[in-house]
Amino acid sequence: MNTWVNVIKGEQNVMPHYSPPIMALGLMFLGAMTCDSPSKKNTYAYDITKEFSLNEVRAKRHMNAIALTPHPHGSEQQRVVELYISDFLQNTGIKTITQTFESEVPNPLLLQNPNLPAPLTIPTKTVNIIAYVGSPKASCVVALGSHYDSKGGLEALGPGANDSGSSTVALLEILQFFNESKAELQKLPCAFLGIFFDGEEARLPNWDDGMLKHPAKIIDNRYGSRHLAATLYACGEAKCFTFDGEQKEFMALVLMDMIGNPNIILTNESNSNRRLLELARSFDRNTNTPPLFPETGWTAVQDDHISFIEAGIPAINLIDFSNLQHWHKPTDTMEKISYDSISKTSKIAIYLATTIAANRRLP
Repeated sequence: MNTWVNVIKGEQNVMPHYSPPIMALGLMFLGAMTCDSPSKKNTYAYDITKEFSLNEVRAKRHMNAIALTPHPHGSEQQRVVELYISDFLQNTGIKTITQTFESEVPNPLLLQNPNLPAPLTIPTKTVNIIAYVGSPKASCVVALGSHYDSKGGLEALGPGANDSGSSTVALLEILQFFNESKAELQKLPCAFLGIFFDGEEARLPNWDDGMLKHPAKIIDNRYGSRHLAATLYACGEAKCFTFDGEQKEFMALVLMDMIGNPNIILTNESNSNRRLLELARSFDRNTNTPPLFPETGWTAVQDDHISFIEAGIPAINLIDFSNLQHWHKPTDTMEKISYDSISKTSKIAIYLATTIAANRRLP
């Protein structure tokens, strides 16, 4: 039986609910997608994607630098990871900027004892890392994203190799591939942003505790993506982003998260843009045996893509929210990571991003 499951990524309790009308619509949509075949106008995206090959030696080096120890939002170790990512990109010759700002984070000490004589919130340094690959004259950008913090709180809960070292490694590898292919990619009307979001994870134990249980009554998640999405501005009927002084139309976001499980099952994520999900599933069926996406089942996941959906930007979340044995636990370590899973998901992300960039729209 097909099910509709509503999930909040930062919470330990998953609460399903049954919704017959939506379930039927979901089955019709997924059934329609199984009839897709590669479109001729997307040949370019297929051609460029098949050239991608994840460098496992380099990817493991990235993983070791990112997920050796816990690195929650605002921690000293997170600053080490930030510098590693920035230095690698710049040393590779990729143009990179940072968004640095302070986030007001709920004080964890007040969750159980709201009457303590302590400040409601803690100012926390937050740094988004934004890389640019493509023609400097491009009028639009397609973004690929990953958060790069691990789950923290009163105690750091693990090094976050899968959540989300896996997608951070994927994004570094994709950007290096794009940079090596930049002569070809500069022919496209749109360039690419690689965005490493800080502070996706909630500081409190659960995703909605900041609003529902803490006296501050504030959102305690997606600090980096909410900040970046708030910097988008109207430009005609579109939304634009300024990179290094240049205005670019912000076309879409392809988010990756938790993609390193050896038995990866990509979630049919119901908050994601339907056309992007259709393209992802079609490419997956034509390139992976067995496919990474299941035939049925829907799950709504709260993640960084929500910040952009709320801003009116088409977005998709490529995430495995089925294999949660090590999620937010000390056992989320790098020796459990499958680089084959990272590679396969990276190809889906590359296909989506290059399809949009080549067509300058959702095809």
